[in-house]
Amino acid sequence: DYSHRLASMLNVEITPVNISDWERNHTSFDLKKLDPYFHKQYDIVILRLGENVLNLVSFKESVLHLLDYIETKSPSSKIIITGRFWRNEVVDQVLLEVADEKKILFVKLSHLDVAENLSYLGAKVYNEKGSAYQVTHQDVANHPGDLGMQKIAECIYDKIIANQSP
Repeated sequence: DYSHRLASMLNVEITPVNISDWERNHTSFDLKKLDPYFHKQYDIVILRLGENVLNLVSFKESVLHLLDYIETKSPSSKIIITGRFWRNEVVDQVLLEVADEKKILFVKLSHLDVAENLSYLGAKVYNEKGSAYQVTHQDVANHPGDLGMQKIAECIYDKIIANQSP
């Protein structure tokens, strides 16, 4: 996926964390469930979220609360937030507003939502260990394919490199 590709591009170790439960239940999610991931300080924390958000009520407040939590747990981390891969101007606007308010980097991704970047049934894709498997479920096929994941990684990489201190 994009995170392993990005780690390779930056030559760093990563700790991917799936927060789809937070996305689906952002108003009631117990952030203490994320405590185990903050046993160390990170140079960068990338929030790739939005695709699983179904309820926009208090979404902005929830994102701000999540960012406050991350800043408390890893105060020296540079935080980056991305927009959605799939076009959704409402969610992207909230994420952009939050990024502006918190003065953190925002990476737009919705321009990548084109057919060439999507997977498809029967596609041969590779996991983070390089093992190939075939896409057999439509839900997986609707997600970015290998090219889409590469382009997501490149967008985030470009933003990181462009904003490094000399």
